[in-house]
Amino acid sequence: MNRKLFWGGLAFVLFACVVILVVTNLGDRNKIRAISSELALVETHVNTSVEGTKLYEPTMENALKHSEYILSGKISGIKDEIKESILYSFTIEETIMGEIAEREIIIFGYGSEFEVGSEYILFLNVHSYTERPYDIYVYDDHFFFKIDNGEIQRLIDVFPFEEYISPFENEKYNNIDNFIKLLKDNTLSKKGTSERAKEKIDDYGTLYNKSHIVMEIKLSGLYKIDKYISEPIFTISETYKGDATDILFFLPTNLEIGENYLIFLEQTEDSFYSITTRQNSIFKVGTSEYKEVLSEIN
Repeated sequence: MNRKLFWGGLAFVLFACVVILVVTNLGDRNKIRAISSELALVETHVNTSVEGTKLYEPTMENALKHSEYILSGKISGIKDEIKESILYSFTIEETIMGEIAEREIIIFGYGSEFEVGSEYILFLNVHSYTERPYDIYVYDDHFFFKIDNGEIQRLIDVFPFEEYISPFENEKYNNIDNFIKLLKDNTLSKKGTSERAKEKIDDYGTLYNKSHIVMEIKLSGLYKIDKYISEPIFTISETYKGDATDILFFLPTNLEIGENYLIFLEQTEDSFYSITTRQNSIFKVGTSEYKEVLSEIN
């Protein structure tokens, strides 16, 4: 093949791909602006960090940009309690934005904002860690909508008592059907972007390759963070892969102090380390499973 034709054709394909991406992103931005112009809030307050730094203005445009999912559904029960927080089971009735396979998810709550049996529309992001047994979804507290007789009510205060108001200046969109239709008519192409924790890797060779550090430790203590996660106090008996000097990681709380464990760790985006998978990244030394793993990775 003529090289000029080949490289010219390749350049054209790459250019076309870039154009498609730009047009797609521009299309999403236009859709977000179209939605935002219709959904001005009656009352707003600035979203700040713990240190008081402004994060972003609480507009519908920013809520759409910063959320992975918009879901409507019902609080079906209490799943668990962690310290002063409550984890709720949320049954999804309609997916408004994002792609999600689950029909029931776990929602983080402070304990007083949700009522079991009530319906809500929530703007959500997912927190997925291998040390925890399930993913936890966290809502944007500026866009917390309760559904009451076909109308949307927005939570604007939790403490000292709950206060709800009709959220939008344009009263048409305080109706649940009109609100959902507006969002769906301007459907965004964005998908959930958070990387999900790996449940299990059955092949030990693949588990080894996916891990950045593989080592045996003697566990001398666990500093409990919550009922699921602890910071380990340990000494390294043997290193099979990577450099474990001065690393920070957490382990499940159900390990036995004084025992030796073979553990597989993966480096996360924030330079911390996490167990590679939820189910089979920790093996008690001396067990038949430990011997099987060791024979495959050595």
